[in-house]
Amino acid sequence: MPTLDLEDLSIPDIHNLPPDALPALSSSLFDGLKFDTSIISHCDGSSSLTISDNLKLICSINGPIESSLKLELPDKLALDISVNSSLSTTNNSNNQLIENNLRKLLIRKINLSMYPKQLLVINFQFLVSPSENSLFQKNSPPNTPSSSSSSSYLLELMACINAAYLALLDANISLTSSFNSVIINNNSSNHLICYDHNHLHTINNSTTDHDIIILYSESLGRFSQSTLFNILFNFGYKKSLLLNFHFASLYKSIIKQKFIYTDNK
Repeated sequence: MPTLDLEDLSIPDIHNLPPDALPALSSSLFDGLKFDTSIISHCDGSSSLTISDNLKLICSINGPIESSLKLELPDKLALDISVNSSLSTTNNSNNQLIENNLRKLLIRKINLSMYPKQLLVINFQFLVSPSENSLFQKNSPPNTPSSSSSSSYLLELMACINAAYLALLDANISLTSSFNSVIINNNSSNHLICYDHNHLHTINNSTTDHDIIILYSESLGRFSQSTLFNILFNFGYKKSLLLNFHFASLYKSIIKQKFIYTDNK
């Protein structure tokens, strides 16, 4: 995956850009990113996410359905999350870690109390894993233990978070707010950040630094505190806002397909 030098590359203030400038800026920052929903007909919600040739992922959701006594929670929804590696990947040690972190994130974003004693089954299937791609491994931060495995884990987790969000929308699951995840790569470190967008799918002119809610972050490599803060509260957040804008076309199609509109005359 190409690396970014934060000193040479900056994102302009999104709130001061004209609306017609956002699509071009969004496309340039997410070159190679493709996503879709409703790709599987026999489940309640599904999504696909592709990042160039580095990663291909499918997420499917079934539920809410009746839960078994073993998994049933009396006052809220239970989650059954599974992550499956691609057939050509022999090392799947990251899967359990991804599942645990996804669970911690999703129980905060899904309105669990709306579905008591029910179960939501979320399955992730990697068709191509980043660990198979030599370019991604070559650009992993140097001088870090198991750098290629750890870096591929960050990319896999980022993909699962975004695919889960799109599939949850497709399945009409109630969420507390919108969210997404981005990765910022520079020459010495990789940073994964998941942001909560409590202004719901919009790039709001009243957004301030106080509106930045970081749900989860994880970093790999060597970096200073000032670099980390710049990534978390400036570069990463602006990129996350643009990713929200990048998803906007899917929001419109999902709402159009899932709801029936009547003319109140």
